[in-house]
Amino acid sequence: RWFVLINKKKIIYIVVAVVAICALFAAAVVFYNRSNDSAGTLPDSAEETFGEGFTVPAEDTSSLATVPNLSETVPQASVTTPVANTMPTSAPTAFAPSTEPASRTLSKGEIVSLFSAAVNKTRSFTGAVSVQHTEGFTADIQSITGGELVKTMANKLIGMVVAPVNETLQFSGGSAVNSEGDTVALLLPKKGVFSLPESGVVTAVSSQSGQNTVVDLTLVSESVGMNEVPAVNASAIGYLDVGSLDISLLTVQSANITYTGSKIHAVINPDGYIASVTYTIPLRVEGTASALGISGSAVFVGEETESWTVQW
Repeated sequence: RWFVLINKKKIIYIVVAVVAICALFAAAVVFYNRSNDSAGTLPDSAEETFGEGFTVPAEDTSSLATVPNLSETVPQASVTTPVANTMPTSAPTAFAPSTEPASRTLSKGEIVSLFSAAVNKTRSFTGAVSVQHTEGFTADIQSITGGELVKTMANKLIGMVVAPVNETLQFSGGSAVNSEGDTVALLLPKKGVFSLPESGVVTAVSSQSGQNTVVDLTLVSESVGMNEVPAVNASAIGYLDVGSLDISLLTVQSANITYTGSKIHAVINPDGYIASVTYTIPLRVEGTASALGISGSAVFVGEETESWTVQW
């Protein structure tokens, strides 16, 4: 849809929706007054406190024994032989060492490698598989030329272009045709080859959920101009391709797009495939456009959320 990763035909309408409406609105007023998709992831430290117990040994009370000496002619004497045995009557409890394998916290690089391997393995799957795919977008226009009327019109236009998607895709040979008639790849990005360098990740956390591994990644913030590509987002998820804009009478003069920290939440099954993944792409767009000599500008913040659940 509005990302290269979704539908290149509709991408162009998002960034210009808010700037175009004010420009075209103003242009219409002037005319009336005059007569008028790209490029291209511890063991519990088990602390057991064992209570100490002391066993009072049983003591032999036969402390003296008289031993006669028959081989001597000297008077008999008593020989005192203490016989004391202080051995405990019970042995301390023995605890067998744990046979569970030792676990440890994965480093950021190891988590990124784990996620990358799962994505590449899933994207290379060529068999038949069903995927539940959803998309949603929210936008908040912070400022726009033309006042509240233009702002309202722009919000309605954005709502029409980025309507929610909930579809079941049938993949075979590594691709499927979505509800808009576009051929898409399994998982993002939908254009180009997936890659995610460790340097492109701010935080990486992994945990276990039953037999599955859960990975949460936050990507670095990237800010680009109209004809520039955000390297990390483009290769790991996708990006907004403003440079492909081609609308008659409308010229985009400038655009600045900031990806403010895209997030990836993935579940990896025991076989190493992606069981589900959710991409959240928050961004801020500032742009200006002109039509019939009239210029308009707008600033909005938005968030795209896209989820894939693979039925293995």
